[in-house]
Amino acid sequence: MTQLTLDNCDQEPIHTPGAIQPNGALLGFALSGDLLYFSENAAGFLGSIPSSSLNNLHLETLPGAADYILQYLEDARNGQAILITHELNAIDHRVYDLVMHTYADIVIAEFEIRSLADDDTISFSVKVQKALNVIRQQKSIASVMQAAANEVRLLTGFDRVMSYIFHQDDSGHIVAESKRDDLEPLVNRHYPASDIPPQARRLYIENTLRLISDVASTPIPILSLGNQPLLDMSHCILRSVSPIHIEYLQNMGVGASMSISIVVNGRLWGLIACHHMSKKQVPYSLRMAGDVLCQILGSTVNQLETKAAADQSVLASVERAQLSLKLVNSEDYVKDLLDSAASFKKIIQADAVLITFNGRVNTLEVSPELANELIHWLDGLPEDYFQFSSVQEAPPFFTTVGNGLTGALGFSIDRSNQSWIIYLRLEKVHTISWSGFPEKEYKVGPLGIRLTPRGSFDEWKETVKGQCEAWTQTEISVTKDLQLDLMKVTNTKSAENNRLRTQLMAILGHDLRDPLNSISMANQFLERVEGSSKMRARIKSSTGRMSRLITDVMDMAKLHGGMGLKVSPVETDLTSLLNEIIEENRVGYPSSEIISELCEIVTVVDPDRISQVIANLISNARHHGEIGTPIKVILQNNTGVITLAIRNKGAAIDPELTKILFDPFKRLSKQNDRNKTGMGLGLYISNEIMKAHNGEIIYSYDDESAEVVFTLKLAALQN
Repeated sequence: MTQLTLDNCDQEPIHTPGAIQPNGALLGFALSGDLLYFSENAAGFLGSIPSSSLNNLHLETLPGAADYILQYLEDARNGQAILITHELNAIDHRVYDLVMHTYADIVIAEFEIRSLADDDTISFSVKVQKALNVIRQQKSIASVMQAAANEVRLLTGFDRVMSYIFHQDDSGHIVAESKRDDLEPLVNRHYPASDIPPQARRLYIENTLRLISDVASTPIPILSLGNQPLLDMSHCILRSVSPIHIEYLQNMGVGASMSISIVVNGRLWGLIACHHMSKKQVPYSLRMAGDVLCQILGSTVNQLETKAAADQSVLASVERAQLSLKLVNSEDYVKDLLDSAASFKKIIQADAVLITFNGRVNTLEVSPELANELIHWLDGLPEDYFQFSSVQEAPPFFTTVGNGLTGALGFSIDRSNQSWIIYLRLEKVHTISWSGFPEKEYKVGPLGIRLTPRGSFDEWKETVKGQCEAWTQTEISVTKDLQLDLMKVTNTKSAENNRLRTQLMAILGHDLRDPLNSISMANQFLERVEGSSKMRARIKSSTGRMSRLITDVMDMAKLHGGMGLKVSPVETDLTSLLNEIIEENRVGYPSSEIISELCEIVTVVDPDRISQVIANLISNARHHGEIGTPIKVILQNNTGVITLAIRNKGAAIDPELTKILFDPFKRLSKQNDRNKTGMGLGLYISNEIMKAHNGEIIYSYDDESAEVVFTLKLAALQN
């Protein structure tokens, strides 16, 4: 057998250790009932064990045990076996927990000595419920992890309970702990991914609670009848422990340990690790409650992470809107862009920022040497967006002039003027140190100092050397939206047509005020109100309106410049698309009723462009229709022609004005108090989009119902 070392521990078959912990016994049966495996101590615990098939005359020291196993075998043969437990009273008055499960067609029965009386077990159920309630009430990841450490320690009585979070590289970080006052603090320490080899990480996910009741105990071998392979003990509660892990615990002076896995979306997200300085048995009933705690933790963490990402996006949207408005109204756009480094840092977290425009540069915490190298490197970069998180991925000059900056995320907003925004981050180890008590003298076992907290930390430092905190998916999404915002502003600022520029300023200065106010008010409200999903929907609707307004103006610029509107037709469920747009309008404008009659239609269109048309027409109906009357949206397929009618009660449009209805910059709404700031671009752009789809928009007035009607016509089949 190959000797186990730190270099090959990732190959250790920890799921088949061939032994159990000594605080119980194990039997393994074939589905036929034949005994295949038994722990060496089984006879001493259980009395006579069968030499082949079990019957109710065996296991005489635990009355009823054989009957329970025989019934479970019958259930297993019928495909109805699940993990199940029974309480057993031995003839020597000790109480056992019988835990049975089936894995790989082997029925495994484990007998564990119970350490508590029934009344103690009952009191635990009250404590467990209290712990679950406390955890559910937390509003942040940090408070959840601290609450978990506190409650698990109160529940179990361990000397130390630590809450770990595993980062994307699987390295561990102790973010909270609850401990005896005399123990060295370990909070905020980091450990490399190699501390938990891949096969151990898999078992933490499959078997979410693990107890080692006596680190110093001698494992009990598992014997087999006949030539059987090693028993797979992935789900066994008594499974013995890797000698490397035992050495690590002994080096720390730990006598017993327990872990509760936090699994989020199938990944080992975190761990609640419990240490006791002497041996400690935790009753199985309490450990089962720990499994429930694990699920609650995973669910709570998932919800909080989702909320945090949404909150980050909302805050970033507000900052983006304010920055865009400031720049579009700027009299010296380039100067104000270069002076906005502090504003850019509010959008996503970074240690340094570089902004460049047509040879002019401004930096925040970036050395001139690094700035010069970066600008020269950008000249030859074909992409408009890049990001990296380590010096291994970075251009070579980062190692010489980076000054600890090892990661960057950058995007171009104007290639013709070599204009870039670049965020930079420091190396992790520059921001984290080994802190706490004066260094404790740990015992060191045969495998050396590596198996101590300090040894793990030093290994972690080596592992993450040259790496920064990775850019999150939310941060990448936010910066791509920021890039689009700034490209639109930059394109507008460089436009030669002063009229277009004036109209764009007017729209961004006035029409965007309402959606931006909605964002600000809603965000403040979210801080005080529970259950904010509707408010978040309002935020989404307002920011969507802002985006559509900017899109209208940029489309106008393209059409005016003779470039036309690009459409990208794909097969689209037009009915679902309409339902989404209608629902967004209902959320954003709850006082405006929309009635829909939609048949099921799938066709080939550009869904984004068609959405733009429909949103414009519904907005027109809302602004010009009779207050208090519904907007009707009717989708039909009439003998190969798709028609979409938007109807609203209101006065007919003056016949003279219908001649210029689809012209830009008309002021049909100048006498409409509900749409004083309309620029008349919506119908013009919508009509151009329909032309690009070989379709049309038709205005009509229904005298009988006194309804204004805009009808979109499309061929039912598009190529």
